[in-house]
Amino acid sequence: MSYPNLWDMNYRYLLRLFIMLIFSFGSFLIGIAQEREPSAISDYERIRNEAREALEKGDIGEYIILAGINDILDCLEPAYCQNSGEVLLYPNDDWTILGSTVGFEWEISVGGMIIDTSGGLITQIGEGLDAEFYFNPELLSEVYLSRTLKFEIFQVTSSGFRSTSMSDETTVLPIPTIFNLMGDEETCSGSPITLDLSGSQTAVRYRLFRDDVYTFTLIDGTGSPISFPNISTSGLYTVRAEIVASGCQARMNGEVDLVVHPLPTPIASSDEPAYCEGDPIQLFAEPDGMAFYEWTFPDGTTTSTDQNPIISNAIRADHHGQFSLFVRDANGCENTTTINITVNENPEVSIVAPGEACEDSDFTIQAVVTGGTGPFSYYWEKDGDDMGLPSSTSTISINGANVINDSGIYTVVVADNNGCGSDEASTTITINPRPQISPIDYTGDVCEGESITLSIDEPTSGDGNYTYYWELDGTPIPNNSRTLTINPISLTDAGTYTVIVEDGNGCFSDVETQVVVVFTNPDAELLGPIELCVGSTGTYTASGGDEYEFFIDGDLVQAKSAIDFIEYTPTVGDIGIREIQVVVHTNDGCTDTTEISVEVYPLPVVAISLEDPAICDGSSTNLIIELTTGTTPWSVTFSDGTDSFTENNIPGNTVSIPVSPVSNTTYSIVSVEDANGCELFPVGLDVELIVNENPTVLIDSDNSPSHQVCLGEDLELEATPSGGSGNYVYR
Repeated sequence: MSYPNLWDMNYRYLLRLFIMLIFSFGSFLIGIAQEREPSAISDYERIRNEAREALEKGDIGEYIILAGINDILDCLEPAYCQNSGEVLLYPNDDWTILGSTVGFEWEISVGGMIIDTSGGLITQIGEGLDAEFYFNPELLSEVYLSRTLKFEIFQVTSSGFRSTSMSDETTVLPIPTIFNLMGDEETCSGSPITLDLSGSQTAVRYRLFRDDVYTFTLIDGTGSPISFPNISTSGLYTVRAEIVASGCQARMNGEVDLVVHPLPTPIASSDEPAYCEGDPIQLFAEPDGMAFYEWTFPDGTTTSTDQNPIISNAIRADHHGQFSLFVRDANGCENTTTINITVNENPEVSIVAPGEACEDSDFTIQAVVTGGTGPFSYYWEKDGDDMGLPSSTSTISINGANVINDSGIYTVVVADNNGCGSDEASTTITINPRPQISPIDYTGDVCEGESITLSIDEPTSGDGNYTYYWELDGTPIPNNSRTLTINPISLTDAGTYTVIVEDGNGCFSDVETQVVVVFTNPDAELLGPIELCVGSTGTYTASGGDEYEFFIDGDLVQAKSAIDFIEYTPTVGDIGIREIQVVVHTNDGCTDTTEISVEVYPLPVVAISLEDPAICDGSSTNLIIELTTGTTPWSVTFSDGTDSFTENNIPGNTVSIPVSPVSNTTYSIVSVEDANGCELFPVGLDVELIVNENPTVLIDSDNSPSHQVCLGEDLELEATPSGGSGNYVYR
């Protein structure tokens, strides 16, 4: 027997370890992808991770014990799942078998304690050197799961002596707990079932298989029962569980052999595609042989469990629309279909007509259809006789109604486009005669402010209960009388007046018309001064008409003529308020009056005097002028014979003017004007002021010419006057 050298053993170990790491690392990635929470690391994982790190570093010396190298067993993997099946145990091929060896013995220990293998944990087939030994992981007690198991083989001599041995270590990992799979084994298409697993473990994934083919349905365990919903395909369903950390799997207990029955295919039909209200409806349901039938009518509440029900009287409100057919077969599978039934409503017709109409009026008799489907056909009769109108005639037009020919009973029946017919509608029409009236009697055209009367005679015909409607240019006038009086009339009352009479039947007479003209009154205007002084002349001019009459204080001063003005010069007797009036006439005979109030003022009167009638040369006095008649303030102009002087805006009746002439002077009033503008010119009043010459004196002494005297002596003085008026007085 040849044995592999150390390098060959390393190579095999590394290859086996590398494959194991790929499988384990793949399981690890799946766990990451499923976002599982990390579980407590087992001894197996710890050893596997350390071995992988050693492989990556190239440093495997301390792990030779795992591979059976250098008198270490080759037959064991680093780990097994609990349900991996029997493992063949054998020594390495290069193990030297001693000549005294007659057989082999195996033992398993955990932490130095030998495990009892007599219960089938290790089984032997054959004897001696040809015996085969098998390790059964599923028989390992749960207390040793996930722990390091040391396997050792001994060469045994005939005397029972163990001469030499080889050993290796492995770990048996637990499998998922077995739970029961349950679920219905029959369902109908479209009614999925739910498969229930009686329990689950965390960190374990549960995959659903159908006919041993993975359905790609995966559920993570929760520690509680779990369900696989929405199962709707026939097949044999099983569940396999896998521990995320180790990859150990187990098939759950039980299987569900699901049969999905097809749904029945109901067919709903009727004996006719459409009906009129009142027709019978025959419904048919297929296929035959269903365990149960149920019809639901369009109203959603009425049902029938007959397979082929008959509706004796079609009513649109109840039977028009969608009927629903529900069937259930022997397997309990159900299905529904629908059929749309058209129940055409019968047309309903009514007649729109006036009932009563007036003679000569135009009106229509209209058939109004509700319901049904157009176009419609109309069949008219009058007093029981066919009117012979086309079937498309929905409206009869009566033009110029005749009392005898158009009165009567009108009836109509309508058929619609579906062949459904209406009941008969009828109406009675009476034609009433119209009232007759006379032309309008008119009093004639007038000026504004006067009155007019319009009237007609008592109407004839009609029913005698008359209402009168007057209008002006189309605007109603509130006057229910044969006579219309307008007093006073205005320009807006001119126009076209109409009257129409209505009787108690609502029939109207013809319209009678009268044009009314209202002449415009002149707009009298009078222009002239409103103040005059006695003796002055004012011109008063009128306008607005064709002829004019003038009055002063009610007295005619100018007869009606085309002359449009007068002149007025008041006298002293006219002082006060005077009324000047004009009456303006138009060629249409219309007049207007206006007037002006004129105040006549008297002329101012003054008196002139001197405070001193005579003064000495070089002295002065006051010229006094008094306004005796007139209105203040006033102005006066006076003259001294050489120049003129004016005093304006004299507030009082008297003015005092200082004067100091050097010679005799006559003062005269030139003109006077008072506050009313009345002026007296010339006045003809004057007054003379006498200016007396002043005397002169020459004084001489008796000691002329020196006019000196010694103290104590006398000197005589002599005064010699001249000029003046004599009669001198010496002081």
